[in-house]
Amino acid sequence: MSKELAAVRLNMLEKSKDMHERTPDVRLAGNPAPSQNQPATMEGLWAECLELIARALPKGKSEQTLNTWFKPIHPVQYVDNILYLRIESQFFGEWLDSHYRAVLLNAVRSVFGDNARLEYQVTPGAKKKSEPEETPVTISADETSAPKPEAVRKTPGAHRLDAQYRFANFFANGNNRFALKTAEHVSRNLGEQVFNPLYFHGQVGTGKTHLIHALGNNLSENYDNRRVIYLTTESFVHAYITAVQSQSINKFISAMRSVDVLLLDNFHFLAGKTKSQEALMLILQDLLHRGSQVVIGSNVPPSLLPQFNPSLVALAQGGLIADLHHTDVTTREQIVRHYLSENGIDLEEASVQYLAKNLGTNIHHMRSVVVRIVAQISLMKKALGTEDIRYIVSQLCPQSENEMLQPGTLKRAIRIPDIVKAVSGFFDVPLEMLQGVSRKQRVSKARQVAIYLCRELTDESLSTIGYYFSSLHHASVLYAYNKTKSDITENPRLRSNIEKIRALL
Repeated sequence: MSKELAAVRLNMLEKSKDMHERTPDVRLAGNPAPSQNQPATMEGLWAECLELIARALPKGKSEQTLNTWFKPIHPVQYVDNILYLRIESQFFGEWLDSHYRAVLLNAVRSVFGDNARLEYQVTPGAKKKSEPEETPVTISADETSAPKPEAVRKTPGAHRLDAQYRFANFFANGNNRFALKTAEHVSRNLGEQVFNPLYFHGQVGTGKTHLIHALGNNLSENYDNRRVIYLTTESFVHAYITAVQSQSINKFISAMRSVDVLLLDNFHFLAGKTKSQEALMLILQDLLHRGSQVVIGSNVPPSLLPQFNPSLVALAQGGLIADLHHTDVTTREQIVRHYLSENGIDLEEASVQYLAKNLGTNIHHMRSVVVRIVAQISLMKKALGTEDIRYIVSQLCPQSENEMLQPGTLKRAIRIPDIVKAVSGFFDVPLEMLQGVSRKQRVSKARQVAIYLCRELTDESLSTIGYYFSSLHHASVLYAYNKTKSDITENPRLRSNIEKIRALL
């Protein structure tokens, strides 16, 4: 460092106070009085910080990261060991702290002294004219102006709402009525924060996506000036990675933060995706802070999300959680009649009853069978009898590989909850212990049997099976399966018990 800059730094350090009375290193602050420092001197010191930051960043990404997250920062003044940095939004500061706090603070202390601290000064529109287009375009926490509609339509990864999904054709039974009522309430009372975020969870085919789309369609009609975006987490991850690689992360973040309602489906897909979780968490925090409505759909409740950031789980648990269950026979009959009616197809009453009783509980399977029936009647110009319906169902619905299908009958697919319940009852182990983390031998053995049967009798992945046992890691699930499979060959009693449990299913 030159003698001149060294003298400046020494002069600054003399203004410092006792370190024992200081506040934490980094915090967001209000706007202090304008700096009296000479701009050239402050810019020179900051340029030295940028050089150190560039060296500390990973090779291959240093230039991109520097342009995106550090060059947009404007140094304001250095007073009492505090370096005031002007940024465009509170979100920008939170992102810096989350991803680059150590790099930034180390560089600042190398230039300004070991006692230096940071405060962010949030000032919308602080970007200098000389900065490139890829610098932050995020919106400040207190900015209320709405972005142009065309910008919202270009939200990365966003999907169009499916107009066929409505509250009117969501047939609810039991607990599903509660989920329906909460969705209807939010669609009529946008802005209330009681149900925010609203988290729907249930197994595949229980109607989560239908309900989320119906909510979005209703909101779009009731609040035509609001921005409603439907997004799957798969699309979010893809858009996030693309934005990082193309050095347009700030445009991506700005687009995500500009919505009034974010409908986020397949939340569980984020398991193990650390960076994407961090990005989404900051975006959701900002949306909730602004009063935007967040609606989430997932296969499992927040408490069972595996490999998830605890802060993101806590955020998901912060609003209202509503579960959805598979349909009963009466509801399935309503659904079948609705599908047939909207396609102008009439079936014998016996055929309708057969479909309702034998299609299973997965709505997707039900729809695929009805589509086949509609297509066959429409194209072949021939009515279908009950035996024809039975044949179509037997061809399209999943069946257990371990049971023979008798003519004219359809077997129900075995589900993980069925297996867990059967094992719990057989070994007299409470469900909460069987699905918990207890290492008592009796509980552990029963859990291994349950995992073995889940692997044998369902097509679920190791990770999905792990969901049901306190988010057990897939490697632990595989170990339990292999151990039980090995023990069966040497333990006739264990083999007999497993066959008895199979019979219960």
